[in-house]
Amino acid sequence: MNYLDIMKQRRSIYNLNADTKVSKDEINKIIKDCVKYTPAAFDMSTTKLIVCYGETHHKVWEIAKEAMKKTLFERRPEAYELVEKKLESFQKGLGTIIFLEDTSMVADLKETYAMYADSFDNWAQQANGMLQYSIWTALASAGVGATLQHYNPIVDEELIKELNIPKDHKIIAQMVFGGIEAPAEPREVDYLADNIEFKE
Repeated sequence: MNYLDIMKQRRSIYNLNADTKVSKDEINKIIKDCVKYTPAAFDMSTTKLIVCYGETHHKVWEIAKEAMKKTLFERRPEAYELVEKKLESFQKGLGTIIFLEDTSMVADLKETYAMYADSFDNWAQQANGMLQYSIWTALASAGVGATLQHYNPIVDEELIKELNIPKDHKIIAQMVFGGIEAPAEPREVDYLADNIEFKE
């Protein structure tokens, strides 16, 4: 497949299982290669990852369930039931990548390159997003399903404790991955062409 075909293959897969066609070692290599070869302004390495398998992966989503229960259950129990179902489907996956931003490193870059200080927060977010997309697309090309989630900040306190995350590392996103239990529904994206303007 060419790159555009691989892009089209990448979708949010919500129904996951732990039965992947590729091994954990192969998945870990995909992640490492994406970290090595995804570009970033000033080659900044401000994006940090924690890759969770087994009990640690399961615990990530238990924390999310407890956090959502505290947030939603009393006010909207019917909404919590839907969320709980989704979170349980994530637990059935093989693993979860926690995307972090090293805020101390961003601060150091601002000091070292003071001329560009106002841009480093944006660049750090861009670098993080590009790595998320690189890993997601690379996993899809290997037949591994994934979905990107953002249960921060409500999970932050417990997740920081559970994973021993340094205080200067900010949680950005969670990507759960695994075998594809059911494919994504077809998606109509033609309307996005309206976002482009061509000029000569």
